[in-house]
Amino acid sequence: MPVHPCGQHRKNTVMGYLKAFHPELGDLFPIHRLDKPVSGVLLFARNSSAADAFRQELGSGTVAKVYLARVAGEFPSELRVDAHILYDHRAKRARCAPKKGSSCQGVVEKAAGVDGARSRTACTTDAVDPTDTRGEPREAETSFVRRWTNGEHSVVECFPKTGRTHQIRVHLEFSGFPIVNDPVYGPREACANGLTTGSQIGEGCTAEGSGRASKMLKRAVVQATPDVAAGVDVGSDGKRQVDKADIDPDCVHCPFLRPLDYDLDVRPLWLHAMKYTTSEGVFEAAPPEWALP
Repeated sequence: MPVHPCGQHRKNTVMGYLKAFHPELGDLFPIHRLDKPVSGVLLFARNSSAADAFRQELGSGTVAKVYLARVAGEFPSELRVDAHILYDHRAKRARCAPKKGSSCQGVVEKAAGVDGARSRTACTTDAVDPTDTRGEPREAETSFVRRWTNGEHSVVECFPKTGRTHQIRVHLEFSGFPIVNDPVYGPREACANGLTTGSQIGEGCTAEGSGRASKMLKRAVVQATPDVAAGVDVGSDGKRQVDKADIDPDCVHCPFLRPLDYDLDVRPLWLHAMKYTTSEGVFEAAPPEWALP
């Protein structure tokens, strides 16, 4: 769930949950955010001045952050990704992109080999279109250390040096080791349930790849007014024809119906904020079950 009210989320947020079920905590001020499906450490402050001080510390890059991720494939012992990130707010996803005027999209550096040399792979692409108004790609760097691997999956510790939106997820995809059950940046063969990788397509998955073809939440656009006769039908255009009972009673004028067709498997993303080390102390969350060998 999101940290605070945003978009169509008003009550079902971390802030809303704490206010409803733990009123004794009083007013809380979020210091940072995690992506909705990400688990782990989430810091709050008791007052706005403390929250501002923590945010400044986070922005300065002095907070050491450690995440865990379960990725597809046999991950090298160590790996570093230095690649700028451009976030597209319209598409709600990010990608590695070169700085304007450059052709270098980023560098993936693997751990030292037997001969002591480090393997560097520079991925190049065309320079960013100067007419692109979506913003300037921002500097981003993440280091990774493998915890264990079974040859099919690997669990890695992630050390983001910067804090860009979806940074770890994008850098893992860019390196060729995407998070197994990531519905946006995951491997083509993986479904949102995270149970299948390799050459097979999991149940409910599609070969088009990337979970964008099988969204976690599907909504149907209202194709009728509340006066439509009872019954649910599917029109020739494939869209649901709805009756009054399908209209959200809390918002009869909303352009969408209440949520429909949740996937059976709605487990969190296999990405976990494990440790934040700040000037005020160390904050840790135990590794989830999927991170255990």
